[in-house]
Amino acid sequence: MPKPQSTLVMSKIVKCGATCERQYLTGVDVFNTHTGIPVTLVYPKGLDVARLEAGLVREVARQPVMAGRIKTDEQGMAYIDGNDGGLALRVHRVKGRMPNFGPDCHMAKDLKHFGRVIFPWSVVNKDVSLFHIDVHQYECGGAVLCITGIHSLYDGSSFWKFMLDWAKATRGEPTEPPDFDRSIMIRIGQEHINDPFDTGLVYSAGFWQRLKLYWGFAWQALTALDKGVFRIPASTIDQWKAQAKAELPPDHPGVSTVDLVTLHVMKEMSPVMWCDKDRFIGMVIDLRYKRRLRLPRDYYGNALGQGEVRYTKRELETESLAQLAARCKVPSETVSDKVFFGFLGFMERMRQEKKCHTLMMKNAVDTIEAGVVLNNCSHFPTYDIDFGTGKPSWHDNAQVVYRMIMLCPTPQQDGGIDVHLTARKNEVAVFRKLYG
Repeated sequence: MPKPQSTLVMSKIVKCGATCERQYLTGVDVFNTHTGIPVTLVYPKGLDVARLEAGLVREVARQPVMAGRIKTDEQGMAYIDGNDGGLALRVHRVKGRMPNFGPDCHMAKDLKHFGRVIFPWSVVNKDVSLFHIDVHQYECGGAVLCITGIHSLYDGSSFWKFMLDWAKATRGEPTEPPDFDRSIMIRIGQEHINDPFDTGLVYSAGFWQRLKLYWGFAWQALTALDKGVFRIPASTIDQWKAQAKAELPPDHPGVSTVDLVTLHVMKEMSPVMWCDKDRFIGMVIDLRYKRRLRLPRDYYGNALGQGEVRYTKRELETESLAQLAARCKVPSETVSDKVFFGFLGFMERMRQEKKCHTLMMKNAVDTIEAGVVLNNCSHFPTYDIDFGTGKPSWHDNAQVVYRMIMLCPTPQQDGGIDVHLTARKNEVAVFRKLYG
């Protein structure tokens, strides 16, 4: 895709007229870093910037933490200052027609033309917005909306909830603000600060170990990784489910779309992986659904734990897709309430000791060899974000620095899955042959 010829025609800080008390970031927030990664939504019928801004002001006034700034106190603890510092809004005019974005024309590395990555050192104790909005308006009337938010502010669940509420506010519909009380997670951590946490899925690494790992991620990102987007139609998934029903015992509860698609990707990719070690699938666990933790379902922030599923190379070669998908379950002993109480205690201890920057996630480290991180976004309301001019026709995200499978709904929300795959070039090539 050629570089868009664009001109910045407006740049402003949007304030909501409301403030709130400081909110201390949790250990899980800080662990997820103060990095901002661009996400895009494509609107063929364009966007009304004035309505977009009015809806933003209306919704952020109900959620003023969004317009704050990240600072540190006298002890070096990070918090959000709810000072109504504002959100960054920029409008760009782009020459020509908007490309027909989709699986065959995804943004890949060209996403940098729509929004830039924000690095942690440019955020803390700086007058930098936690939410950046870039609207790219094409001459044909179409628009690309790019959102770059700071990850320590929210996880995927919180982000898409805010996007949905912002869209509703723009259309004049009522919304319910989420629960912004992060102190509940801090309190849980303090209550369990001495509990054991020994799964090894998150661990503190020394300086030289971290440097070696960061160099490995950077080197593979620069020399070895590629991104592809491949659509698996609902009809194919239905066939897989029918085969699984015929193959598995009658009393088996069945296999999910996510498990089938994930294992399909692993089964096809495994033979060309450079390493013969066991294949790990790193899972993200939403702690809002761990009942004994008692986090509100609408908790706003990072509420993510980790799990993993392991397969041998031989198993992926010899077992059927149905058999593999049926075993795509994180071992219960690694995702118990006891484990996650210990996890939150460990994260609070690291926060108090200001050592969150030393933490590494095993799921990500494994990707340097034969692991992959699964990011299941198929349940998010991605294609329901309607600002009054129609729903988006495409969603895209930046290529990451490690092997990752991101599962998204199709724009038609017809039961198919769009697989956003970041992997080594020869691994991505397998799927280009399969799906074009």
